[in-house]
Amino acid sequence: MEIEVNYEPDFRDYFRAVRHIALKRFRFLLVVLVALPLALVLFTVTEPQRSDRRVLSSLGGVWSTLLIPAGLALVMYSGAYYSSRKQWAKASDLREPRRIIITEKGLDVKGSTFSGQTEWTNIAAGEKSGDLYLLRTRGGAYYILPERSFSSDIQIQEFLTITSRRLGRSFRG
Repeated sequence: MEIEVNYEPDFRDYFRAVRHIALKRFRFLLVVLVALPLALVLFTVTEPQRSDRRVLSSLGGVWSTLLIPAGLALVMYSGAYYSSRKQWAKASDLREPRRIIITEKGLDVKGSTFSGQTEWTNIAAGEKSGDLYLLRTRGGAYYILPERSFSSDIQIQEFLTITSRRLGRSFRG
């Protein structure tokens, strides 16, 4: 079985993939930065104190500490956006249309200035994020395949069948 996918990359897909990868890598940090201030507010005030307006008004400063993780998340998002935009502008191969042939052996990718092959043994994991399929190599690079790049639902099902068979539990699609 051979699946041919023609894909013309756009920045929206690229940034959604970068954002998804960054959130996966830093989710523990984000959870800690949100959970610690919340725990501080929730567990330092006892039930009788919650009805006392003076105690609640003194918590204004504590609640404002929740702005720190929100600000950090905004800085991380902005940084990811602007660095992705810069990389997108500089690396022409990211913007280049490509043909991807998916077989039982692996992936064969061809653009006008590049070509390459990757066997399934070099693909560490795969997952679906929104309408994107992301395949991560053992070296940390990603193949991005939007659903719209497949010509039919049957072709998507064939892709899912091959990917599930070759990656097993490492594929969450």
